[in-house]
Amino acid sequence: MSSDMRKPSYSLPQNLIYLMKHMWKYNRNIFLFIFISVLSGVMISVLGVYLPKITLDGIEQGWKSSTLLMVIGGISITIAILNFVQVRTEAEFSVIQDINRNHFIHEVEKIVMSCAYSKVEDPVIQVKMEQAAGIVYTGNVRVGLNGLAIGSKNMLNQILSFVVFSFILVTLNPFILGILIITSFSGSVIANKVAVYEHRNRDKWAGIDKKISYIHRNLTDNAKGKDIRVYSCVDWFKRVLDEQIVERFIWLKRVMNLQFGKQAFDIFMLLIQNGLALGWISYSVLNGQISLGDFMLYFGAISQFSGYVNRMINGLTDLKKSSLDMCILRDFLEMEKETEGGEDISLLEMKDIPPSITFEHVSFHYPNQEKEILSDINFTVKKGEKIALVGSNGAGKTTLIKMLCGFYQPTKGRILINDISLDKWNRKKAYQLYSAVFQDIMILPFSVAQNVAMVKEDKIDKERVRKCLEIAGLKERLPDIEEKMVKAAYENGIELSGGESQKLLLARAIYKDAPILVLDEPTAALDPIAESKLYLQYNELTERKTSIFISHRLASTYFCDRILFLEKGKIAEMGSHEELMNQNGSYAQMFEIQSSYYQGGVEKNG
Repeated sequence: MSSDMRKPSYSLPQNLIYLMKHMWKYNRNIFLFIFISVLSGVMISVLGVYLPKITLDGIEQGWKSSTLLMVIGGISITIAILNFVQVRTEAEFSVIQDINRNHFIHEVEKIVMSCAYSKVEDPVIQVKMEQAAGIVYTGNVRVGLNGLAIGSKNMLNQILSFVVFSFILVTLNPFILGILIITSFSGSVIANKVAVYEHRNRDKWAGIDKKISYIHRNLTDNAKGKDIRVYSCVDWFKRVLDEQIVERFIWLKRVMNLQFGKQAFDIFMLLIQNGLALGWISYSVLNGQISLGDFMLYFGAISQFSGYVNRMINGLTDLKKSSLDMCILRDFLEMEKETEGGEDISLLEMKDIPPSITFEHVSFHYPNQEKEILSDINFTVKKGEKIALVGSNGAGKTTLIKMLCGFYQPTKGRILINDISLDKWNRKKAYQLYSAVFQDIMILPFSVAQNVAMVKEDKIDKERVRKCLEIAGLKERLPDIEEKMVKAAYENGIELSGGESQKLLLARAIYKDAPILVLDEPTAALDPIAESKLYLQYNELTERKTSIFISHRLASTYFCDRILFLEKGKIAEMGSHEELMNQNGSYAQMFEIQSSYYQGGVEKNG
C-alpha cells in the first residue's frame, strides 16, 4: 500500500491509553494536577457567567448593598483563588509533562543506539528517526507528544464545560441547544479531512525537510565552510536550497488553503449560531419571558458554550494530528531492535585468543539494490595473523570491515570467529572482540580520560590511560587527562587537529585491548613522521592480537603477514608483499606507481 493511502497504525483512543499508561508509570501525580486544573477551570467559567446574573437579580430584588457587595466579593475572591490554583497546577503539570517527554526522548535515543547499524544508514529509517526526534523534542504544545498530553487535558476541561453549559442552556430552549450543537460540530468533519490529508502526505514533504536540513547544516558548518568558499559553492547550494524551499512551499500552500477553507466554514457556522441563539434570548427578554439577569446568564452561557465547542472541535483536530504523530513515534519505538541473541560466549572462556577469522562465500548488497558491493569473498585469517586490506576506492574494504564487526549481515555466506558463525554470537559479547579505529572520528564532550577509556569514571585506570596516550604520541599534547574536550561544549575545551584526533582514537583502541584490532585508514591524517612511528610500533600494537589494517598507502603492507587486494568487490590477489610483487598484477602496479611518487619518479619521467 502506498504511503499516501496507508491507515494510521493506532486510533486516537489507543494512543491516549498508551500515553496515560506511560504517564502513570513515570509520575502518577500528574493525574491529580489534571483533575484539579480541569475542575478549577470549569468552576471559574460557571461562576463567571453566574456573577452578572446574581448581580442583576440582587439589584432587581432590592438586596441591601452590604449583602450584594458580600456576595459579589465572595464570588470574586473564589474566582481569584481558583485562578491561582489553576495557574499553580498548570505549572506543576507542565514540569511533570516535560519530565515525561524526556523519558520518551531517552526511549527514542535508545532505539537509535540499539537498532541494527545497517538501519541507521538506511535513508528511509533516517527520515523516521528525524520525524520521531521532532515529535519528542518539540516544545510546541499543539503537536507531537506535548500536543497529545496537553491536548487531552484541555479536552477534558472542554467536555466537562460543554456538559455543564448544556444543562444551563437546555433550560432556555432545547431547540436552541440543538442548533448550537449541530452548527458547532459540523466543522469537525472538515477539520478531520484536513488532518487526514496532512497525515497521508507528510512523508512527501518529510524528505524535502531532510534535504533542507542537510543543506542548512552544511552551509553553517565551519569545517565545510572552507570548501564552500574556496570552490565557490555558495550560489550552487543556495540554488538547490531555493528549489527545495519552493517545493516545500507548494505543499505548505496546499495545507494552508485547506486550513483557510476550514476557518471560513467555522466563521459561517459561528454567524448562524449567534444569529439564532442571541436573537432568541433577545426576543425572550422583550416579551418578558426571562429577566435581565437570566439574559446575562444565557448570553454568557451561549458565548462560553460556543467558545468551548469550537475549542473542543479544534482541540479534537489537534488531538488527531498529535495522535498521528504518536503513531509515527510508536512505529519507530516498536521498530525491530538489534537482538543480542546468540550464544553467551565470554572472552574469558575463549580458549583461542587471539581468534581466527573466516569469510565463507560472503556476498553483500544493500537493501532494495541488486548490485553487489562484495561478491563471494573467501579467506581465513589465522590466529594472531596481521592482514593488510588494500585496493582502490570503492573496492569494498570498509564494507568488509563493517560486516566483520557485525554492523552489516552478509546477504550470502557467513563469517566465523573461532569457527563460530558471527550471527550465533551474543551481539554485546561479539562487540567485545574488537578494538577499532574507524575513519569517522567521534570525540565526546567529556574528559580526556573518559574519551580514551570509554567507561564510567569510577572504572577508569588512569595510569593505563596515560600509557596509551604515550604510545599514541599524545602524552605531551594532553598532559592533564582530567581536562574536558570539545570547545562546542566547554569554553576551554580541548580541540584536536585531524591527526591528533586519529591518535586519540588509536589510544582508545589500545586501551580496550580487544583480541581483534581493526585499523581503517589510521594514518590518513597523520604527518609522515607520526605515520612512520606508527608503522614501527605496529608489531607491539598487534602483539597477541589478530589484526586487519586498511590503507591506501601500500608502504604499510610491509608490516603485515599477508595482503588481500580487493578489486571491484572481489579478492583479486592474496599473499605476502613479495609474492604479490612477483605476480606483477594490480597490486604490483599500484605499488610501483606509489613508489614512483615517493622516490621522485614522476619528476624524472617528466
